[in-house]
Amino acid sequence: MWPTTFFAVDVIEGFQRMEALVSQHRPCIFVETAFEMVYGLPFKKATYTYHHGLYVKNPVLVKKYKPMGCTEDSSWKNFITKVETVIEIQDSPKIGAPPVVDAMEMCPYCDEPWPSNPSQQLIEV
Repeated sequence: MWPTTFFAVDVIEGFQRMEALVSQHRPCIFVETAFEMVYGLPFKKATYTYHHGLYVKNPVLVKKYKPMGCTEDSSWKNFITKVETVIEIQDSPKIGAPPVVDAMEMCPYCDEPWPSNPSQQLIEV
């Protein structure tokens, strides 16, 4: 099943060959046709779009995985796992970063957290 059973180098080089085919002017070759020419498989737009997006948005990993060749560690599935790990790390809060606080929980005068049991005077201010 393309591309999860492929090595990363095969997927990467396939995308690069497709780009060369699509960029030529005569004859005009569309992505669907280029995919079928390169991979010899039927074109599935959603699958292609997702995996091509991973390829385009992760040039550092592409440079790392392409020279790895065909090893157990260099599968496209491992490439995807690495991308998802990087995304997860980037989306996690930074160490030492201040916690995110809702503005409704802050005192409008001093920008300190609103007390859990504010006095009546503070409530009326």
